[in-house]
Amino acid sequence: MLTKYLCDCIMPYTRKDKVPYAFLGHSMGTIQCIAITQAMILRRARLPMGLFVVGRGPPHVVDPDPSMSNLSDDEMQAQFLKMGSPIGEMPTDDEFTQKVYATTRADSKICDDLLDAKPQVPMPLYCYQCKDEKGDVDEALCRRWVELCRDEDDFVFHQVSGDHMACVIEPDHELKAKFKGDIEALLEYVS
Repeated sequence: MLTKYLCDCIMPYTRKDKVPYAFLGHSMGTIQCIAITQAMILRRARLPMGLFVVGRGPPHVVDPDPSMSNLSDDEMQAQFLKMGSPIGEMPTDDEFTQKVYATTRADSKICDDLLDAKPQVPMPLYCYQCKDEKGDVDEALCRRWVELCRDEDDFVFHQVSGDHMACVIEPDHELKAKFKGDIEALLEYVS
């Protein structure tokens, strides 16, 4: 339902003047990017020139972290702390925190429902892995995104420093420079 709605919203913009576009998904957003791309393939729509995924393993591989859809408040707080999110620092009984937890559980449930396929993506796929000093991110897991590509040459992998939220929160994070370089290379390639 959400994928169809998002696809319906995006489709009119993909038709305008053949402007190149790409999808970027962070964490649970990576799953939505893949689902929307698959829906657009079924609709025979003009596809994004590339997919950029950050902060999650591929949809066809079991995530080593538990789904957030069924976590207790204490488990949710621990997961946010592990990811480096400021939400993990807030009291679990705070009204705002409870709204974030409810939204996260709902979003996670939607993604859980999309996680049963190994879709092929007919465009370049760029994967960015943030690795913190604890080193608890599995590089081999992240590199399995290549399995969704038609060709290994369509896969680009970057490892950057920082935790799960660093690339979102820090304005000058090194990931942004790598992302900019990849976008520029992709635009040059498609033109």
